[in-house]
Amino acid sequence: MTYALYKCYLFSAKVVYFFRAGALFRKIYLNLQHELTLYPYTYDQQNE
Repeated sequence: MTYALYKCYLFSAKVVYFFRAGALFRKIYLNLQHELTLYPYTYDQQNE
């Protein structure tokens, strides 16, 4: 019984960890994507 509870706890902790890591990664990725699409455009406009 305790072993099953332990495995269940490990599994839920893993799910929470991956969910938080995924959310953090998505946030960083969206910020990078935003900067990469935003800054070259404004930079090109300034140099015209």
